[in-house]
Amino acid sequence: MMHKFINLFLAAILILNFVIYDASAQAVYQIDDVIIDKTAKDVATARQQGINSAQIEAFNVLLSRILIDPAQKQNLLVLSPVEINGLIADYEVISEKSSTTRYIANVSFRFRPESVRKLLRENGIGYVEAVKDRTLILPVLALGEQDVLFRDDNLWLKNWQNIPRKFSFTSPVLPIGDIDDVSTTALNDGKINLSIETYNYFVDRYKTQDILLIKLYQQDEQTDTSKIDILRIDRSDASLVLLDELNFPLPSKSYNQLIIETLNYLESKWKEDHVVNVQTIKNIIFVIRFSGQNIWYDVQDKLRKIQFIENFNITKINPKFVEIQAQINTNFEKLSAALIAHGFNIQEIKQDVYQIIIP
Repeated sequence: MMHKFINLFLAAILILNFVIYDASAQAVYQIDDVIIDKTAKDVATARQQGINSAQIEAFNVLLSRILIDPAQKQNLLVLSPVEINGLIADYEVISEKSSTTRYIANVSFRFRPESVRKLLRENGIGYVEAVKDRTLILPVLALGEQDVLFRDDNLWLKNWQNIPRKFSFTSPVLPIGDIDDVSTTALNDGKINLSIETYNYFVDRYKTQDILLIKLYQQDEQTDTSKIDILRIDRSDASLVLLDELNFPLPSKSYNQLIIETLNYLESKWKEDHVVNVQTIKNIIFVIRFSGQNIWYDVQDKLRKIQFIENFNITKINPKFVEIQAQINTNFEKLSAALIAHGFNIQEIKQDVYQIIIP
């Protein structure tokens, strides 16, 4: 029976000689809401011309999304429509209408991740495609000496809730703000008072361990600048850690524009920290020990989400031990930070050989 179990286990594991990223890449490489409005001699011509133009527009949007430096797009936007079409897996027409000479549609495009990566690497261009699981945003409004979160006069929170959803590497989610949220979040001398119980409550309810307080200081009507503090709730003791102080040349009641600027800032920081450096591809060995098949499946799922680990092959295996030959595209410090963020520790055994430790 044990021999049969080991064979089944080995068969399942050996399927894992794969390229990482696929879970997150689906969202990264899908471009929605590309609008076509084309007129030609007939509707068939208008439709074809519209699709061709939309493919170019979608490719432009994709490059803006995954590249750090917008100037890097210029060398890639000279691709022909045929070359861009070769990067596209498929497209879906969400809605359409037409006349005898005019075609209007809303189209979504899905690009082939492996083809786009190959193109970028051939041109020596780094890119970002790691999507954060979730980030809980708690928009706090500072009214004088008092912090406001779950109250009707927190227009900062209300405007966050009304921002249209769109793709984001940081995957922000907002609190529901119901009686459970309110009763869990207390005030102490007018300031948000967080405990480890509060932190665990939010983690469990919103399925994320990354919780940010985005604190806007309400200014008087004559002040044309705004201050926003970005604070992270520490996992160990629920204390607030100041990450950044942002200042924008906008009145504090310009809520929507301030939200957009804040989201752009968070997105930019994430991209800077998770860019794939195509010039630093390196082969290393991972050693992973685990106590059962189910644990290995969980480890495998988490490793898929770490974009710094590229394709890897299993070189040794038994039901409690796996040795993997992997390619990484970053330095050890960033790889270590990414593993820690996913609940692992890493220890160097010897040069280019590392043990991934499961707590």
